[in-house]
Amino acid sequence: MYNPQTKFQNIISPIRPDDFFQNYLGRKALHIPGKPDKFSGLFDWADVNRIINTANIWNANSFKLILDNESVAPAEYMPQGFLNVRIVSDYIEKGASVVLSGMETYAEGSAALAASLQAALGGYSQCNLYCSFQQHPGFLPHFDLMDVFVFQIDGEKDWDIFETQFENPMLKPGCHQMSFSREQHAANKGAIEKKVTMKPGDVLYIPKGKYHAAIATSAHSLHLTYGIEPPRALSFIETVVDSLYKDPLFRQEMPHYDDKEAYTRTLDRLAEQLHAHMTGEEARSRFRDGHRSLSLQNIARFQLPDEGIGRNFRVRTHGSLLKRRGKNWQLKVADRETEISPENATLVEWMLDSELFTRAELLNAFATYGTNNCDTLLKLMGEAGLISEF
Repeated sequence: MYNPQTKFQNIISPIRPDDFFQNYLGRKALHIPGKPDKFSGLFDWADVNRIINTANIWNANSFKLILDNESVAPAEYMPQGFLNVRIVSDYIEKGASVVLSGMETYAEGSAALAASLQAALGGYSQCNLYCSFQQHPGFLPHFDLMDVFVFQIDGEKDWDIFETQFENPMLKPGCHQMSFSREQHAANKGAIEKKVTMKPGDVLYIPKGKYHAAIATSAHSLHLTYGIEPPRALSFIETVVDSLYKDPLFRQEMPHYDDKEAYTRTLDRLAEQLHAHMTGEEARSRFRDGHRSLSLQNIARFQLPDEGIGRNFRVRTHGSLLKRRGKNWQLKVADRETEISPENATLVEWMLDSELFTRAELLNAFATYGTNNCDTLLKLMGEAGLISEF
């Protein structure tokens, strides 16, 4: 699990995480140029060919062809319900872009990037692969429902980032890009705010709702796009509402509509009780726990035949600080301070640098420290709020 190459700190380097969270997340697009080998070995054309040739996993939702701004009807290349590789090949020769979904699960490198993004941003991640060809545009200018991270793997691609940003889009009528016509998008997108040429090793962050479009400028282009979506505020309301049936007050029948005073009294009582449910610690804790589970549940990996999925930990790196105080060290996590002994400081530094790690990786990195000492430190760091197990 621990991979310095896929750490969030490395993904956005040289931008500091606190700078990103304060000035960019949800606010404005960010192009981060990188060395060509920044993500070398994580994902390449060999992965593409291995995955795309696993023909029996594809359906109309996970395998798409886009040719010059138009989606190709799945019936054209899946006439019998599964991929016809000859037809797909013919479309590729015409310049069609190939879009594959589910890349967060099909390769170790792409899965590791998804894990780091989820742990850092607190949302569920989905990854699409885009294989495009020179001067054949894919999608028209549009906006996405979620924050997007683009990793350029091979080739070059020009991106236009437009001025308009739709506020907090979500999959509800009138709140997502499919709710609007091409003409409306063309009128709404605004002027080009930024032009970016993506090269291997580059990362592009696009906040949700921000209009954008792209076109390959090299013979071919390969990039991974990760969409990160934490639960919405409305999700909390829905969670509370879904549990209201347990309260007898919300199972009562309404008074007759002719009795306006009784109707008003009942609605006032319901509103008062709903407020009590929403502000209660039980509902808030349940929703927060569910949010955490959403962002971490699919990160753990099996380690058969040794120990199933083992013990996995996420490190709260953002806002955490370890500094020397006299002979000892002090760890500050949010508003909590914990004294750290000199012999433990090295391990805590390793945790802060790891972002995600397994117990087995900790024991392997500090074999001379001893299993009992490592387990004691894990418990202490959990109590300090630095790490959480999943």
